[in-house]
Amino acid sequence: MKWNSVPALMSALFVSVATPSMALNTLWAPSDFSGAWVEVLDDSQNGCWTNIGEVKAYAADQLELAGFNVIERPKRTEDSPNLSLDKNVVLVIHVKGMRWDNGVCVGSLMTHFLGRVIVVPQERRWVVNTIGEPTAHPLWDQTNFNTILLDPIKGFIFSWVENGKIDEAGLD
Repeated sequence: MKWNSVPALMSALFVSVATPSMALNTLWAPSDFSGAWVEVLDDSQNGCWTNIGEVKAYAADQLELAGFNVIERPKRTEDSPNLSLDKNVVLVIHVKGMRWDNGVCVGSLMTHFLGRVIVVPQERRWVVNTIGEPTAHPLWDQTNFNTILLDPIKGFIFSWVENGKIDEAGLD
């Protein structure tokens, strides 16, 4: 069995010890969440990334293909001024970049899923953290990052789903 991180191993051990009578086959799966949406953080400059909306729509389509129920970001209201993740998960896409004097755009793509990991009922709050492994990809292109972002985003979503699966034979 291939583990990419100690936290994933610890989570698997905790789940398997805490619920020994259950036959588990995932640490996480798209069906564990009520919904998913995409948040984009744009820290690129000088025209290094110009198709933000297209990338966001592409990521939402990939989430749906992976089995997520894609939703719009919940709105804050007077009754609920803080954004509530509830049982949702957020795909965060963060792009940083700048154009060098020679015209080349240089930067990075960082992706991770953000969700509620611990409920603290007596304090009426949730602890929110990254679920699974975040990824970072270096980026450089003569014109912009518009097309080179798509494959790493697609790959991240599908590898995240795969990394949530437990090889039950490997836990014996």
